[in-house]
Amino acid sequence: MKSEELVMLCSALSIKEKESPIGTLDSKLKAKGEQLLSLCLVGKVLINKLVNKDALINVLSNLWRTNEGVDIEALEGNLFACYFKNLEDRKYIQQGRPWTFDRAIIAFEEPSGTSDVASMNFNRVEFLVQIHNLPLLCLTEDIGTFLGKMIGVVTNVDLLAAKNIGENFIRVRVVIDSEKPLKRSLKVDLLGNGIITTMLLRYERLQDFCFKCSKLGHSLRECSEPRDGEESITEAQLRLNVWLRSESPPKQFHHRNAPAGRRYWGNQSGKPHFSSGQGNWRAGASWKKPVEGGPERIPGNRSWWKDVSSDDRNATTVEKLSLAKGISINEGKREAKSPAKDTQMMEANRTVGRVKEVGVPYGPNHEKKA
Repeated sequence: MKSEELVMLCSALSIKEKESPIGTLDSKLKAKGEQLLSLCLVGKVLINKLVNKDALINVLSNLWRTNEGVDIEALEGNLFACYFKNLEDRKYIQQGRPWTFDRAIIAFEEPSGTSDVASMNFNRVEFLVQIHNLPLLCLTEDIGTFLGKMIGVVTNVDLLAAKNIGENFIRVRVVIDSEKPLKRSLKVDLLGNGIITTMLLRYERLQDFCFKCSKLGHSLRECSEPRDGEESITEAQLRLNVWLRSESPPKQFHHRNAPAGRRYWGNQSGKPHFSSGQGNWRAGASWKKPVEGGPERIPGNRSWWKDVSSDDRNATTVEKLSLAKGISINEGKREAKSPAKDTQMMEANRTVGRVKEVGVPYGPNHEKKA
């Protein structure tokens, strides 16, 4: 039931019912309720149509990799409540914004006190915005904060993401009003001489928005703003609206064993660099384990290993190859091969002058004449 209907029903109560005794909530129950709210987030999918609640809960439950899990409860409309087990998990989800579903942005609110869902606005959305077309003068954190305040409320400034990929922009995390049009550019007089510098903006992980009014929550076909005569969207405006969307720059991974925190590949200082686990598997290459007395690999054979004693380590290659004859691998185990057939192998008994079959009981009662 909608909140407006509940207000109307409450107004229909009689005076006698309104003057009934008032109950006071116990302090322990109050503290328990406040603790539950401190770990709660209420979200709303900013789209005109109703979303599939089961699909939404399933997607977010699998997407959010929290330490202790999260319970998601469907509310009215496109609203849902998320109950976390600890404060760190809730902050982790908040820092990962913006979250999207069905190509629509999800706005979150933190409930507090006696406020209900009807009193929440869901008009604040957090974005990572890239500011492009910057002169070198503006590549500082303070100027990034100044420019970010022209977009919304600044929570963080990132200068390293662009440097890692060799580009020239500033990345700011800002909270904007979702009911206002998205800013597509900033105009700044940098030197105070009347020369205006136009800086273009890109929104990371931005999904569907209206190309006409630049607002979130609906598409161009669903826009309710009246058209200005025969005005239509030009090709340049269309390309600018498409360019407004941006993917997040690739993350910089640091290797803990590298001296500068980064793992380099290719030629460094004119010398080729190989991974520590990259061996030369080609025929003719020998490989030895660093442990004294360990197994040694036979040159030209990469399918099995042979234990070589300390006395054989100084043997020549021909001697090593001769030691390897008659030994093969059967599912990782060594076994000796005999040139005789496997079935009914025959061997001569020189002392008796008779022949016996291997695998058949041999004795006085089972002798066979030659």
